[in-house]
Amino acid sequence: MNPYITLKDPLKCSKCNLCFVKCEEIHGISRIVKSDDLPVMCIQCNDCKEVCKVNAIYTKNNIAIVDSELCVGCKMCEMVCPVNAIKVENLLAHKCTLCIDKKLIPACIEVCPDKVLTITCDEE
Repeated sequence: MNPYITLKDPLKCSKCNLCFVKCEEIHGISRIVKSDDLPVMCIQCNDCKEVCKVNAIYTKNNIAIVDSELCVGCKMCEMVCPVNAIKVENLLAHKCTLCIDKKLIPACIEVCPDKVLTITCDEE
């Protein structure tokens, strides 16, 4: 199963940006991409891992993670992402990892006042 965060009902999202702010507070940069002021998170499809020429993306518990020591910022992962959930800034790719590195409930889910973010698991 590949876990990922989904926006259950975009119409109920107040676009308060608290998910972006909290993500940046926890990780130093927001790993959430904005599209029409709505959050877009990685769906953990692993397309980015397959296209990475320097093997900077690996999986842990079915979650794709960028190794900042190996990433060269080539943007191949950003180009191949089917939901545009990867952004490259300062030659480093950033994407949602469900806060696995912080061992927390995903910060965006916890802070969302509208309760429109949830973890979804797809069967492989």
